[in-house]
Amino acid sequence: MISKVRIKFLNSLHLKKFRHEHKAFLVEGNKTVAELLSSGYYVQSLYATASWLQANRELTGNKKIEIFEATAEELKACSTHTQPDEVIAVASIPASGAIPALEKGSLYLALDSINDPGNLGSIIRIADWFGIQHILCSEDCVDAYNPKTVSAAKGSLFRTGITYTNLQQVFAKTALPVYGALLEGENVYKQDLGAKGILLIGNEANGISQALLPYITHPVSIPSFGGAESLNAAMATAILCSEFMRPAAIQP
Repeated sequence: MISKVRIKFLNSLHLKKFRHEHKAFLVEGNKTVAELLSSGYYVQSLYATASWLQANRELTGNKKIEIFEATAEELKACSTHTQPDEVIAVASIPASGAIPALEKGSLYLALDSINDPGNLGSIIRIADWFGIQHILCSEDCVDAYNPKTVSAAKGSLFRTGITYTNLQQVFAKTALPVYGALLEGENVYKQDLGAKGILLIGNEANGISQALLPYITHPVSIPSFGGAESLNAAMATAILCSEFMRPAAIQP
């Protein structure tokens, strides 16, 4: 049984203010929690039905986690999902360290003012699919530990480094090429791309901010063959990442 105090605490983590205050976030869903427990993230507490705990003893047995048996009704009272699964976990938000050393042979994502949590979660999952190990987010990007972001990212959140930083300062110091996704950019299918550099994706409504445009060394675009005004930020990221990885994918 979960106490009212615990339920209040879990509900507080729905909000960014309290996630930052407690340095903790919610992870919901059977599969995502299983991936969390197999990751390097520190898990503070776990709230699950008796049947889930019985079936997942091997995931929790050797870890120092506060475990609470809960009813389906109690989990629903704490969840952000309309139809919650059998388990909710509370994990610690990793301490924000220094910006990683940007290596010349790697591809990085940089996100400028992404404000939809579902988009950010999808982009994190895309980065994981294509083996991109680190994402640089502008300081005004949506919180990566928003419950909607965590759900959209699935377990990819636990395998992808995320740093919130001043992108202007990063771009001013790096020698890596910066590829900016722009409607007026060069046709990406005609570019000689390699899996190295920084791919910059702009805000869903306004694109890349004016302050970052001077740092773009290679403006790229996805050609349109229909009447749609633009692509969803996550969809555009997937298409562009696929083109960056094409040379490696077709190597014999």
